Amino acid sequence: MRHKILDLVGDLALAGRPILGRVVANCPTHALTFAFLTELMRHPECWDVVRLTEASTAGTDRTADRPT
Repeated sequence: MRHKILDLVGDLALAGRPILGRVVANCPTHALTFAFLTELMRHPECWDVVRLTEASTAGTDRTADRPT
């Protein structure tokens, strides 16, 4: 199981930027993670690029409206 987590973290690093968020995966694979990142990048309205100072002060406010 640990190697799957490391694979997922490594695959998410392919996004080219640190990801500030929560990822829940059930039986992740390289192909599934790549498909997720591809789809996510195709929809820039679903994500924001923030500065670390913004994220540290507004992180809880940014996720308060979103379902868990």
